[in-house]
Amino acid sequence: LEAEIQESVQRLGVPVITGLVRASPSGDPRTYRSSVLWFEADGELRASLDKVRAVPVLESARDLPGESWLALAFGNAATRWTHVAEAPHAGPLRAGFSIAPVLCYESLFPRLVAARRDDESVAIVSLADDSWVASPTATRQLTAYTSFRAIEQRLPVIRLAHGGLSATIDPFGRMLEALPLDRYAHATATVQRQLPPTLRERIALVGLPLLAGAVVGCGGVLWTRRGSGVDPAEIALDHKEEIG
Repeated sequence: LEAEIQESVQRLGVPVITGLVRASPSGDPRTYRSSVLWFEADGELRASLDKVRAVPVLESARDLPGESWLALAFGNAATRWTHVAEAPHAGPLRAGFSIAPVLCYESLFPRLVAARRDDESVAIVSLADDSWVASPTATRQLTAYTSFRAIEQRLPVIRLAHGGLSATIDPFGRMLEALPLDRYAHATATVQRQLPPTLRERIALVGLPLLAGAVVGCGGVLWTRRGSGVDPAEIALDHKEEIG
């Protein structure tokens, strides 16, 4: 498949970044790598990166009690299931420029996406296969999660999903354009390098939600204290005198 993609890239004459399933480095036939590959216009493979966080149950058995449980539930077929061999770490993907690649479910993890970004990154490129879910709800939820990664990293997102929502998102988390779910389509997006968030902005991203929660919590406590031990009729009368 990789060789066929190289031939296709050569015919197109442009660089291509794509997702691809590859054999596991261990040689275990029950494991495979979920990867993103960067091909130059001449078909040469310039850079690659493997998925770090596999989808629980669907791609990984590490979150289950063990193969004995699977065998009990599904018989000998469970021992033949394949799963993703997770890479220990992964940084940015660089060739002619730098991008922060995210593979499907990885968009749920802020720290993982932050580790894929550097000062030269021009976009978060989210590659996903959402075709295993019939309802469009899952692909819309994953897209919504990914929009938060755009805000956190101050980078636009280009999301390309097989059987799901392909869209562009600006650094403020706003969806700029989305391709239709029911047919083949394409779009052109222009991106440029953005500086990473400053320390002050990172503190604000964490501090403002906490501050808002504290204000709401204090307001609830004060309201509870004001109303405790008071007859509801007296509260209604007091409110009427205040506004009347």
